[in-house]
Amino acid sequence: MSEVRKLTDGELKEFIEIVVNAYPGVSKATPEYKERTLQRFIHLQHEDPTIDFFGLFRERKLIGGMRIHYHEMNLYTHIIPVGCVGLVAVDLLHKKEKVAKELIEAFIALFLKKGVNLLLLYPFRPDFYKKMGFGYGPKNHQYSFSASSFPKGPSKAHLRFLTKDDQQKVLQCYTKYAKATHGMFLKTKAELDGMFTNPDNRLIGYEEDNEVRGYLLFSFEKKSSTNFVHNDLHIKELIAESPEALMEIGTFLHSQADQVDRIIWNTQEENVHFFVNDPRNGTHHLIPSVYHESNRSGVGLMIG
Repeated sequence: MSEVRKLTDGELKEFIEIVVNAYPGVSKATPEYKERTLQRFIHLQHEDPTIDFFGLFRERKLIGGMRIHYHEMNLYTHIIPVGCVGLVAVDLLHKKEKVAKELIEAFIALFLKKGVNLLLLYPFRPDFYKKMGFGYGPKNHQYSFSASSFPKGPSKAHLRFLTKDDQQKVLQCYTKYAKATHGMFLKTKAELDGMFTNPDNRLIGYEEDNEVRGYLLFSFEKKSSTNFVHNDLHIKELIAESPEALMEIGTFLHSQADQVDRIIWNTQEENVHFFVNDPRNGTHHLIPSVYHESNRSGVGLMIG
């Protein structure tokens, strides 16, 4: 008989051992990594009201767990609560014993009890969650444009680097955009803080009348160990309230051509190719008869 419940601080340490083995590609087995992760999980569970950690026990032994998220989403202009799950992890010695199935069933039951009828997750195996009753959401598209293909407008006068002092302005800009866009999530405090605390992030804002009305969150990735000007620029978020804001951000991206090879943009937007002058992704692959490859697409977010 299984029991699924919220984990205590002490049990989080056991859960991390399971996570490290379940996700070896993104985790490290060092004591330092485990301790940092433990402190982060404890902080999240105590300080972030949008996150909880749950575990599945059999005979009082923790053999699996998951991270639960409490979000809000724009559903056709109505802000509704939604439930999300992540970091589903099973003890290696208990795989193929329906642990993941019971965790997801408990996740569904938890939110049904709260009266929340929309659930979302990113699947490690889409077919598994399809059998659990989840359907496929919109595809995510990865574009890889040359910097020079972005439109060059007449000005970048409204752009500046944003700092932590601008955090509320960024939140107001994002929230206004999210409340006007079907399918957008409201941003949590942890997500907002992460935009400014991640040392790899750069944040450019379009400011008008002392308000941020668009912004670009991005990072650089080195492409060569011997050529310091050979880099890619990765767009993490691009929000624009107006064509003017979008054009100035496009002009900024265009101006990076001297030190940026490709601009990588992961987005669910299907019509990005209308924004750039050259939509080709650099593979030179033709889809019969003469369709130039513009992006790669993948199935990810699932909805239940």
